[in-house]
Amino acid sequence: MSDSDSEIGEEWEAIHNRTPVKLLTRNDTVVALRPQEIVFDNWSQIPLETRRQAGERMRICAFWLPLLLQRDEPSNPSCWAYQIDLISSDTDDLDMKHLQKIETLEAILRALEKGTVKRDQTKHVIWISNMFNLRTPEALKDAMCWLERTGEPGIRHRVMSLGHPQICFTALHVIFTEFAKYIQKMGSDSVKTMKALNVRPAEYLIEKSEEMKKKGNENFKKMQFEEAVKYYSKAIKLYPDNHFIYGNRALCYIRCKKYLKAVTDGKRATLIKPLWVKGHFRFCEALFSLGEVKKAIEANVLARGLCKDNRDGIKDLEDQHEKFLLEMPEPKGIFPALVSCSQQRHASHLKRQRCWRLRVLVKCAN
Repeated sequence: MSDSDSEIGEEWEAIHNRTPVKLLTRNDTVVALRPQEIVFDNWSQIPLETRRQAGERMRICAFWLPLLLQRDEPSNPSCWAYQIDLISSDTDDLDMKHLQKIETLEAILRALEKGTVKRDQTKHVIWISNMFNLRTPEALKDAMCWLERTGEPGIRHRVMSLGHPQICFTALHVIFTEFAKYIQKMGSDSVKTMKALNVRPAEYLIEKSEEMKKKGNENFKKMQFEEAVKYYSKAIKLYPDNHFIYGNRALCYIRCKKYLKAVTDGKRATLIKPLWVKGHFRFCEALFSLGEVKKAIEANVLARGLCKDNRDGIKDLEDQHEKFLLEMPEPKGIFPALVSCSQQRHASHLKRQRCWRLRVLVKCAN
C-alpha cells in the first residue's frame, strides 16, 4: 500500500482535539446543577428537529466516540463503561451480551429525549441528577419511575438486566448527569453548544479519510474485500464518526463472512446516524447471517419504526423483513417460543405464495 500506518499515526493526534464531554467519576467534586428558570424556558422553545440533531451529536460526543468509535486511549467514559461491563476490554467487537447492553444505553437516552419535552419532566431530570451526585439511595428508584413514565418499551427490564442494583445506580448516575448537563448547556446557549457538538476533524484529516474511503471502494468493486477493509479502517481512524465508512466496512465483513464484525460496524453506523436506512439494513443482515434470527427480525421492526418517513428506504427494510421470514429455519424445538405465531403464519403465507408463483412460471414455460 502506498499509505503507511505510520503516516496515519502521525496525524492521529489532531483527532484528539475533539475531546468528548467529560463524565463524572466517583472521585469528582459533587456540584449540584441549579439552572435558572430561563434555561428551562429556552430549552422548551428549541425546535424539535434542532433538539433531535443536538441529541444525536451529544450521544456521539459523550458516549459513542469514547466507547465504540475512538477507543485508542483510556478515558473517563470508557473506564465507566468497563466498570459496568458495557463494553469489553479485550476487543473492539461487540458480542451479543455487550450489544444488548449498548442497546439498553440507547433506550435510556431515547427515553430521556422523549421525556424532556415538558418543562416539569425536564426539571425532574436535573433533580434526579443531583440526587445521584449526592449518592442518595432513592435516586435509582426515582430514575426508574421517571424512565417508565416516558413510555419507552420494556425500559425497567432493560435497565435491571444490566446487573446488580449498584451497577444500575452507577450506569444511571452517569447517564442522567450527562443529560442534565446537556440540558443546562443547550438552555443557556444553544447556538454555542450546537457549534461545539458539531465540531469535525481538521479538514485535511477529512480529505485524507475520503481518499482512503475511495481506495476502499475501488478494492470493493474488484471484490478484494480484505484489502478494502484495510483502507476503510484507515479512513475510520482519521474520521471516526463517519457513518458511511462503517456501513461500507460492514458490507465487506459480510462478504468475508465475518458476521460479528459486521454486526459491530452496522451498530456503529446506526448509533452515529439513527435514521440512516442503509446502516440498519446492514446491521440486520449481519445479525441474520450470524444466526441471530429473532434479533435480526426485532432490529428490522425497530428500524422500520425509526425510518418510517423515508419512503424509498422503508421499502428495502420491508423487503428484508419478508426475506427473513421466508428464509428463517422451520420452527422446531424451542424455536416457536422465539418467533411469534403471527410471524410464523406470515412466513408460511409467503412461502405458499412463492411456490404458487414458481408453479405459474413453470406452467408458462411449458
